[in-house]
Amino acid sequence: VIDNLNDNLIGLQLVDNPRSTEDTLKDSLERFRKDCEKKRNSKSEFTGLATGITHYDKITSGMQEEEFIIIAARPSLGKTALAISMINNMLNHGISVGFFSLEMSEIQIISRFLSIRTHTELYKIRNGLRSDIDFNTVFRPETVENFYALPTSRSEERFSRNAETD
Repeated sequence: VIDNLNDNLIGLQLVDNPRSTEDTLKDSLERFRKDCEKKRNSKSEFTGLATGITHYDKITSGMQEEEFIIIAARPSLGKTALAISMINNMLNHGISVGFFSLEMSEIQIISRFLSIRTHTELYKIRNGLRSDIDFNTVFRPETVENFYALPTSRSEERFSRNAETD
């Protein structure tokens, strides 16, 4: 699956960014030099998108345009929590983000997102926000308005685990 995805992405890159087969190492080095100059003149601390995870951002200088990043691990190790934390930071800086999950329902994703956004423990949200303080924190009018104002769209299409054979 990853090999097919990689081949398709390379194909897209070639169509979207056709370069002459006559490209030389000299041409590539010139593009690299211009890229370095642009980054040197930038006032931003990172050359890519900051994720909000300081140690990661210092090592990688943020998520770079050219990168295709896949977060992978065994179940229940925090992949979605990590991704939603990064998304939350990017949304706070006005950056649009695409997010796809084949493992979680919409309610689970919203629960995790609101947990991070409101600093409310996830187990409290999963248990129905039984205390008035927690309920009022998550459903504060400002929180709800900010949530609605996020630049989001969602797909109604559900994928089956056997999608590649369909």
